[in-house]
Amino acid sequence: IVQGIPKHRPTVTLNVYDLGTSGKVQLANSVLRHFGGGLFHCGVEVNGMEWSYSDIQGAPGEVVQGTGVFSCQPRQCDGHTFCESIHMGKTILMPIEVLELLAQLEPEWPAASYDTLKRNCCHFSNTMCLKLGVGQIPRWIMNLATAGNAVVNGSSGCCTRSANGMLYCCTSDPAGATVIDEEVLVDVGAMPTYAHGPGSENDSKHLEDE
Repeated sequence: IVQGIPKHRPTVTLNVYDLGTSGKVQLANSVLRHFGGGLFHCGVEVNGMEWSYSDIQGAPGEVVQGTGVFSCQPRQCDGHTFCESIHMGKTILMPIEVLELLAQLEPEWPAASYDTLKRNCCHFSNTMCLKLGVGQIPRWIMNLATAGNAVVNGSSGCCTRSANGMLYCCTSDPAGATVIDEEVLVDVGAMPTYAHGPGSENDSKHLEDE
């Protein structure tokens, strides 16, 4: 240990997914990244597991009591399409302290408090990264409300998981939630196209801030 920091600190990685499994969302995100946002799910990988947050439901509109914090194998979250991994650095916590942090976060992030725009998986991941001592997640991941939500047809992207493993997309009325499938979720026909790759400036900003 040097100056109170463990010598062998676990690495923290932010795994980012295009919301759902529709290829249309992936296409939309490739454009929305130029505007500093998109429709994303994300989770924090540390100690060999990935942790995130969702509104866990038994059926559309039926919220299950308990925490919305869940884990999965890294880069393999059901219902979403893996996009990229972002190295966040090494945590200031020992592995046992990471488990203690998760035990603290679970009651603080109940499934019932999930909000599509104000308290979602991206907000949870940001809070967890801050508590792990690796700083905030990149700003473009948090900008669903400003960029991504503007192109969703009558609904907002979300990370609502059901007890049977299906992924639901919330509408303004939770009782009207519908299952995400390969239908067109966004209208990209009128959106501009670009010859260069998405979001290169935003991608590098996080590393510059460290």
